[in-house]
Amino acid sequence: MNDLSIVIKEQLTNWRIIFRLSSYQEKANYQSHYLGMLWQVLNPLIQVGTYFIIFGLALKGNRQPIDGAPYLVWLLFGMSVWFWINSSVTQASQSVFSQIGLVSKLKFPVSIMPTTAVV
Repeated sequence: MNDLSIVIKEQLTNWRIIFRLSSYQEKANYQSHYLGMLWQVLNPLIQVGTYFIIFGLALKGNRQPIDGAPYLVWLLFGMSVWFWINSSVTQASQSVFSQIGLVSKLKFPVSIMPTTAVV
């Protein structure tokens, strides 16, 4: 239980570093793209639009509302949550290894690296 309190304390004391590192990482990831940070929003929208055209219109799936929500709204929220969880888990699990140069050369709390990837 003591280790958990240390990790939470590191998260709270280094929140500025977490947000700064995550901002720099996002800018670096999308720097080579023509649309830049806008691509982060467009990519999931294009995928959701493709799924809606294929499963909602082309295959003439069940067009009845799912739990009171139209199919497009249900698909949009479901897929956006899935994209966020999928990328968060993948990037958080690789965060320490991908930033080994930063961690090894600086006095740096390693426990904030997965949080940086999630943010």
